This record gives sequence, C-alpha cells and structure tokens, in this order.
Amino acid sequence: VNPHTPEDAPEELWGWRYASRAELEAMQASGEIDDLTYKTLIEEVDISVTGWVIMALKSAQISGLKVPRDTMEGGLRYAKYVSKDDGLAGYLSPYGAGQVVGGPGDQYTYHVGTMSALSMLVRSFVAHDLEDSFLEAGAKQIVKDQPTISKDKLSIDYYYWYYATLALNQFDGPDSPRKSGEYWNKWNDSMQEVLIELQDTNNDRNVCSRGGWLVPDRWSLNHGYAIYNTAINTLTLEVYYRYENAFGA
Repeated sequence: VNPHTPEDAPEELWGWRYASRAELEAMQASGEIDDLTYKTLIEEVDISVTGWVIMALKSAQISGLKVPRDTMEGGLRYAKYVSKDDGLAGYLSPYGAGQVVGGPGDQYTYHVGTMSALSMLVRSFVAHDLEDSFLEAGAKQIVKDQPTISKDKLSIDYYYWYYATLALNQFDGPDSPRKSGEYWNKWNDSMQEVLIELQDTNNDRNVCSRGGWLVPDRWSLNHGYAIYNTAINTLTLEVYYRYENAFGA
C-alpha cells in the first residue's frame, strides 16, 4: 500500500500501483533511484491495480486468511478519491474521470465505464453499503456502453466487460438485496451473446485453440494474447457463483 498525499486527500494508507513501497525503498537505499524519483513513484497509485489488489484481498478473506482492515480501508479511501458524483472515476485522480487512458492498443475504442466498474467493486467489497449513491451512478454509466462487436472488432474490451459484469452482478443481480435487475439484466444478456459469439468453435478436436478466445482486445495485444483472453473471459462467465453478494443478501 502506498501513502499518497494530494492536497485534497488524507495522509493515510492509500492504493496500489506497479511497485510496492518495500521495493521502492530498497531501490532508493541501493541508489538505483534518487530521492526525487522515489518521491514521485511512491505517490503513483491507480484504480486499476488497486481494484485487482482489493479483489485478491477479498478472496483471501473468503479463504479464511486475516487481512488488516486498515489495508482494505486504504483502497476504499482511494476509490472514493478518484470518483465523481456522476458515476465516472479517474484512472489516477478524479481529474481524469471520463477521459481516455492512453497506451498500447489506442486504436481500440476506450470505454470510460471501466474505471466506474473498478470503483464500484472496491466500494462493494470493502464498504458493503448499498446506499452509496456512486453505485447506481456508476451502473448508469456502464449500461450506456454495453458489450458489442463492431465490424472492425475495435469495440472489444475483455477487461472492461469483466469488471463491469462483476460490478453490476453485485449491485442489482439476482443475489443482491435490490434484485431489480434494472442494470444487470441488460448487461448480462449483451455480455453472454458477445462472449459466446467470440469463442473459437473449431470442430477439429486436434486444434488447441478450440474453446478459447483468439480475437484480441486493446489489452491482450501486448499482455498474454489468447491465454489472457481465455482466462479473463472464463472468469467473466463464472461471475454468477464466484463471489457471494457483498451486500449481505
């Protein structure tokens, strides 16, 4: 967990990014990075890595491992910091809410609801507060941009679909106290249709790709290719039973 102290945020446990605090302290001590670089890197946090870590810690809790409450609260504190009242969230800060996160694969459509879904999940798994107004605001943003396959296939984003599926299933899926399905049902129908259409259906049992997902998205081109696609899409299709509802139904 990295400490992070923007002017409008408290100096407490915060979120995560690529390097741990211990790793950065070791790099500073060895002279690999100077003090200024250390100060810059120690304050770098993003909602994507923070979301992954909170998911891992949630899984640890379910498995019976002890997870410090302060650690979870740090992730929640950061998720609230990057979020805005309209249901959008920024990648690094609230000032980037609704903006494109650039990088490899920029020819693909960027889905702004990705960060909303991440913020929703952190809030759901840590705070368990169904009255949190951001949850419905985020759900509204997500269902504006449901899974589709454009002719050029540049609309495909397995990462977005995974997190949005998790977030909406928790919020108003069949196991939620809401049980309205207002957002979940629309999303779930689109998600299933699209993922099944994209799955490889080669009838040759000697072909190792059979049953996997070969069509890339903006993230898999440089990180895992078909293995990543298949793993994350399998997780998306397992959302119905991977986690009990966080709101205590």
